[in-house]
Formats: sequence, structure tokens, C-alpha cells
Amino acid sequence: MEVIFSSVLTTILVVAILSRKRKIKLKKIGFRQSTLHLIVRDIIPSNKDLKNKVVTQSKLHIQKNTVKVIKTSDNKVYWVDNNNFLCADIVDGEFDKELGKPIDTSNLSKEEVDDLLYILDNLKNG
Repeated sequence: MEVIFSSVLTTILVVAILSRKRKIKLKKIGFRQSTLHLIVRDIIPSNKDLKNKVVTQSKLHIQKNTVKVIKTSDNKVYWVDNNNFLCADIVDGEFDKELGKPIDTSNLSKEEVDDLLYILDNLKNG
């Protein structure tokens, strides 16, 4: 990206210098800022490309020691632990992680599997 940008800039400078030496007048072209942006937006990286994702020690600690869960209306909690999709019942507003049972999808209907996949997608995407 930087090479392309620098080569275009160099070409423009060379043409400008040669045109002044040869006394060739170039037609002046006026561009609006929005037009220039449309021209260079595919060449110059966006702000999202420039931002680096910083992985700090505290973020790693939080990822290791927390679990994302989803509570459903039928007083069940779903979460993923060690690549297992687990389910537990809620008792008095809380659940015990140790009582989580893996979900067996072989006996479920298509609608139930679709519901579980929806829950799994929401767990993954936050």
C-alpha cells in the first residue's frame, strides 16, 4: 500500500517538475474532497485496518476464568466448556456449574436442534 502511494506521489512530482522545465501547461483539474476520497479509498487502509488488537494480561485472565452463559425462559442455563455444550437447571436464581450435563442431540427433533444452534451462536457472538 505504501509503495503504491509513494510511486503515485513520485510520478506526480516528476510530471510537475518536467512540465515546469518544458513550460508545458497542464490543465488545472479541481476535485472535491469527496471525489478524492472515492479515488483513494481502495488504496489507503482504513482506520480499522490500522488499529491493532491489544491482548493484555488482564484480558487473558478474564477469558480463562469466566464463562458466558445464556439463561432461557424455562429456567435452564446453557454454556460451552472444553468444547462441550452443557445445560443445567436454575435453582433459586443460581446454577451450579458442576451439575451441568452435556446435551445429547441425537434424540432431539429438528426444531430443538435449531433452538440449540441459535443459543450456541449467541454464546459465540457474545
